[in-house]
Amino acid sequence: MLDSLFPVVHAASTNVCRHYARLLGGETLSVARKENRTPVTIADREAEALILPVLGDIVPHALAVGEELAATGVFSSRRVAAAKGCYWLVDALDGTKEFLNRTDEFTVNVGLVLDGRPFLGVVSAPALGLVWWGARGGGAFRSFCDFGFGVDETWYGESGHGKSGHDRRDAQKSSRVGKISTAEKCSVAQWRARAKPIRARKPSLEKLTVLQSARHGRFDADKVPLVGGKVEHVDSMGSSLKFCRIAEGGADLYLRSRPTCEWDTA
Repeated sequence: MLDSLFPVVHAASTNVCRHYARLLGGETLSVARKENRTPVTIADREAEALILPVLGDIVPHALAVGEELAATGVFSSRRVAAAKGCYWLVDALDGTKEFLNRTDEFTVNVGLVLDGRPFLGVVSAPALGLVWWGARGGGAFRSFCDFGFGVDETWYGESGHGKSGHDRRDAQKSSRVGKISTAEKCSVAQWRARAKPIRARKPSLEKLTVLQSARHGRFDADKVPLVGGKVEHVDSMGSSLKFCRIAEGGADLYLRSRPTCEWDTA
């Protein structure tokens, strides 16, 4: 099933990179506002349009819930319940604000929910050339794939679990304009060939690494007693990269006090 999902995530990621190249080249993308005042661009909509039709071929009759389609009001709780616990959740461009602000920290998220729990999923970070995937009972993996801007291995420190804070963002400021043509050099087969297994680490309560959203305020130290440990390091980043960092053992907790949506967490 994952092998059928890889090509569509690859296509959506490459398409997002094409629009990102326009931004980096100085063009302006039209930005609309949804009812909740969050931004949406042509990159969001095109990526979702590439993904949703294919999911029905992978799992026939499974409902496919995309963020932009959901914003139109077509999905009621009754309709999702009628899916009998099997449905797709898609955020085809998670971190639209990061995308528009050219931070590189945006992702393409596709997950399958079965019986109320995530069954499998793929997350790509197109501008960084990174991809993560996993399936229930099948393990989890991280790989590198050039979606158009090369592979940003500077995102990772010597430990393999990532740079943080200003060091990471300084590394991301180098120009990527003109590199979009390299996207064709990446094949889905390379995802498997370059894959490394990942796993979450056992937290050390005396040395916790905590993640926070890049857009939702500063870390609130008052929340630390809730996890019963001592926070050694705090880092902020955009989109679902926070979940990927925890899944690969690079951090321990993601603290968030604001509401979130299903397609951001599945």
